[in-house]
Amino acid sequence: MSGRPAARQWGKCGQLCRRESIMVAFRGVWTQAFWKAVTAEFLAMLIFVLLSLGSTINWGGTEKPLPVDMVLISLCFGLSIATMVQCFGHISGGHINPAVTVAMVCTRKISIAKSVFYVTAQCLGAIIGAGILYLVTPPSVVGGLGVTTVHGNLTAGHGLLVELIITFQLVFTIFASCDSKRTDVTGSVALAIGFSVAIGHLFAINYTGASMNPARSFGPAVIMGNWENHWYMSQKHLNCRWRGTNVGDVYAVITITILETSMTFRRDILGWTDNRSCPRWWPLRVCLLSRC
Repeated sequence: MSGRPAARQWGKCGQLCRRESIMVAFRGVWTQAFWKAVTAEFLAMLIFVLLSLGSTINWGGTEKPLPVDMVLISLCFGLSIATMVQCFGHISGGHINPAVTVAMVCTRKISIAKSVFYVTAQCLGAIIGAGILYLVTPPSVVGGLGVTTVHGNLTAGHGLLVELIITFQLVFTIFASCDSKRTDVTGSVALAIGFSVAIGHLFAINYTGASMNPARSFGPAVIMGNWENHWYMSQKHLNCRWRGTNVGDVYAVITITILETSMTFRRDILGWTDNRSCPRWWPLRVCLLSRC
């Protein structure tokens, strides 16, 4: 008899704790500043996809297709993302990429609740941007609308590895350039990120179309109905875009965390033996749950 009230009280406490946890998770979501940030992510992705995919249109049509200008496409993607980061970075952080948002969640710079709104806004912006491009492009030259596809001589596994590599270097560049502890960064961070995107495209266009951005691949895929190498209900193809980019950014987060923790760690191999300047090693903790 004496245990029942305690159990009821414990049950009420458990429900209260769960409600408080939910409220903490969504803290800061219902603010004007946050919705400005979500809107900024939406607009930035819309403009980025519209401009960047426009560079992939082959105006020679299907009968007399022009050679693919890799430099044009790479520079358009790189400069577009650099411009968007410069314009919207002070409002939303300038993610403009679900893979970057996932990396921010892993490093506890943004909460999971906020990241859900960010990724949703990014995907909607990509769909509308691709849709606008489809409407203003003549049907005779629209082609695949920049849908990313794995090269015919490669398997989905190869595409997954390529996407992992190029997304790794992109996210690594972002974290290395935006590190508040660095005092040697005097150039433009946005331009460094743009160059990273351009380099990834110069390397991977012939392999996978160089997604590096799940929303960038998701937008034209929705408009064209081309889900090859994307995840969908039948699980018929491997999700090279989403898995490759998200796995790549997690590896980048782990690497940059290790480097940050060991940056000032003096080693005999470097000739520095002053142990007083060596901070104690702290375990690597990459948390998917954030209290931000």
